[in-house]
Amino acid sequence: MREVAARGGFGVIYRARHHVFGADVAIKCLELKPSLTEKERRRFLRLFLGEARALYRLTRLTSSVVQPLNVGEGRSPSGLWSPWLMLEWLEGHTLAEEQAQANRKAMPLSDAVNLLEPIAEALAYAHAEGIAHRDVNPSNIFVWRRGGERTTKLLDFGIAKFMRGDGADFVSATTTGPQRELTVRYASPEQLSTEFGKTGPASDVFSLALVLVECVVGRAAVDGDLLQILRRTINPARRPTLRSLGVKTDDAVEAVFQEALAVDSRARFEDVGAFWNALREAVPRRPKRRK
Repeated sequence: MREVAARGGFGVIYRARHHVFGADVAIKCLELKPSLTEKERRRFLRLFLGEARALYRLTRLTSSVVQPLNVGEGRSPSGLWSPWLMLEWLEGHTLAEEQAQANRKAMPLSDAVNLLEPIAEALAYAHAEGIAHRDVNPSNIFVWRRGGERTTKLLDFGIAKFMRGDGADFVSATTTGPQRELTVRYASPEQLSTEFGKTGPASDVFSLALVLVECVVGRAAVDGDLLQILRRTINPARRPTLRSLGVKTDDAVEAVFQEALAVDSRARFEDVGAFWNALREAVPRRPKRRK
């Protein structure tokens, strides 16, 4: 291990050097409740490995998802058992870090669409495979350069879904404070309250639309404390579209965002593929710019 690269959510990510590849890799170690029984650990590991396999299948379809290299289990020097996932190491930063460094600099809609195109592609493939991410936000979008061109990859795919599913009771959530509020700010109504139905691909549509809106307006689309965020997210009269936040857009673009950010998930695009196709039809095409 070289260093701790990040800590949050459900564990810690280490930067390590692979002795065979001769390259840096990321190793994500999950932090579990120490009170788990051996039976519970085995069940958790089966679920975890299943999600790792799903992530691997997804990376065979698209390069826009961070690639897993290995998976396993082990014990720390203190004796704590932990499953781990080895991932490719990327040089760059998250979109959340970029927004903070640039003080949320606004960008043209066409540039924002080009930047997030790989994220939409990853989600579209995942939805076609029956997988929902459920935690699309700027901290899970990685900005890096490929061939001199700025592009993006989606992080924590599959694992985020798993943590909010059958394995959630086994995990020690380590994220609190501002990071937790960051995640909630991009949550769909059904992720905040079960009265709005079940989560799924339409939840990712809502979150990706919010990320896109924020890239264009240069500020938070839904802000305030947790209670204010909840009220604003579920208010059908106050949808955080580009037009409602002061950006001049034509009717076709506004209609796409109104549908993507509908309170009722049944009124949204059914998946990100449908959302992005409609958006590409509404947004004038511009060539990608090297930055």
